[in-house]
Amino acid sequence: MRKLIAFAILCFSILVSAQTDQNRTSGFKRNDGFLPFYWDAKKGMLFFELSPQRINEDFIYFTGLSSGVGSTLMFADRSSVGRSQLCRFVRAGPKVLVIAENTDYRAEHGNPELKHSVERSFPTSVLAALPIESEQSANIVVNANPLVVRDATGVLDQLRRPSRAVGGMIRQAEGSGANWHLDDQRSAVDMDHTRGFPLNTEVENILTFTSDTAPGINAPERGVLTVHEHISFLALPPGGYKPRVADPRVGFFGERFQDFSRSYSEL
Repeated sequence: MRKLIAFAILCFSILVSAQTDQNRTSGFKRNDGFLPFYWDAKKGMLFFELSPQRINEDFIYFTGLSSGVGSTLMFADRSSVGRSQLCRFVRAGPKVLVIAENTDYRAEHGNPELKHSVERSFPTSVLAALPIESEQSANIVVNANPLVVRDATGVLDQLRRPSRAVGGMIRQAEGSGANWHLDDQRSAVDMDHTRGFPLNTEVENILTFTSDTAPGINAPERGVLTVHEHISFLALPPGGYKPRVADPRVGFFGERFQDFSRSYSEL
């Protein structure tokens, strides 16, 4: 009798868990776009819906500052851009890893074996691990907060080790910066500036940095500095796209990388 009761409880628990997974986004508005998303206002959680097409598909991850620190002592101005990266979602058991590819080392014109060798010879970076909240048909729903509520543009590095342009050269300020930290409790997704479009999904966050020893940096509260960072998820151009040759008259420095498919005489 006890075994029968235990089996019934187990079956009930599995049924409740399955219903919870299926209903994880029920009642939330689905925002269509390159990465469809849902918003749980009660828990402050943003969910991405990933189709089988989006898993293992490359996309562009682009970041920038929507508001600045307003200081000439560091590079943290409004509209400052972070590093753009080529990324992909990879499922790993109960979570989805966001992997930034290493595009600094390539074999552009090499055979598949050479390309594989170069890819394995240099590290990638996992930007975040997104817990899977539910599975709906072939799509999976993940908690996107670990990816979008983070210091993607490197403000924390500037606060701790400020640098500036001196005589056309980038130099680190004398002395070390204060011991700043990102306060997760005072950081969140800014839904007023989060939107979805067919070829891109735009997410903005509100990040608060705190320090017990920092001097005032144009903030109303000493040791408390809050900025907005913007993150863009962009689809790659369609097949047949031809990149434009870099022109020194245009404000773009070009992309440099080491091509292992070229001979030494071409380097």
